[in-house]
Amino acid sequence: MASHKYLGDYRLENVEKNGKLKTVAVYRGRYYRFINPEALRKDRARLIVSAAVFWLAQLVALTVPSDWAHLMFVIMPMVFAMLPFWFASMGIYTAFAVRPPLRRDQAEKVESRFSGGSLIAALLSGASFTGSFVAFFTHTQAHPAGDVIFALCAAAQTAGAIVCFTARSHFRAEAVSEDSSDASSGETADEP
Repeated sequence: MASHKYLGDYRLENVEKNGKLKTVAVYRGRYYRFINPEALRKDRARLIVSAAVFWLAQLVALTVPSDWAHLMFVIMPMVFAMLPFWFASMGIYTAFAVRPPLRRDQAEKVESRFSGGSLIAALLSGASFTGSFVAFFTHTQAHPAGDVIFALCAAAQTAGAIVCFTARSHFRAEAVSEDSSDASSGETADEP
């Protein structure tokens, strides 16, 4: 179901299927396309690898035994970085899985979720890395290899999120002109 913001882009139509009358929602709003699809296509591998590095570093950091992982100022930013980067990952997935032209809700979600999610994830992962750097000097126990691996994972997360954030301009979308034949399945934005 579409949210209230996008209800005006849909129209209810009656369709007969198997002898029964059924009411379906049909998209009648404007379609959108990425401003620079070639750059997005070229950066596809870089974005997917960066997202994979982020998630792999997250998994390793949370499974490796580390004294620093017990410190709230180190572990909390790392854990809280998962949700915004999930939105960024969904933006990457949607950008490559949905064929253009995009509906308005898809275009806005891809653009806002990707750029905002990757920025917040980079800031939180950076805070976790800074916290592990502070813990190196303030934590009195011995620093086992798990602590070093944890710090490297926090640095890898930060790098992965920053690389994704630098590609945010590729996710900007513009409305397809109404006289264009880019609208999917022959439907144009100005049909009744």
